[in-house]
Amino acid sequence: KLACLAADGELAPGALWRQESVIGSVFEARYEPAEGGAIYPFIRGRAHVTLDARVVFDPTDPMRWGF
Repeated sequence: KLACLAADGELAPGALWRQESVIGSVFEARYEPAEGGAIYPFIRGRAHVTLDARVVFDPTDPMRWGF
């Protein structure tokens, strides 16, 4: 999202962008420009592990790498 806002000119370098989740947690982000139109993102917030999963591939499935 931050890279898209920067590319569209909707967020200036160094300007603060905030995103609030449906449960009220907030992440803050800003960026500085880098070479070739890239950005250096700076993100601050708090996160918690809510899921730990394992994906199992069937070696006989021809589409095992296709998702």
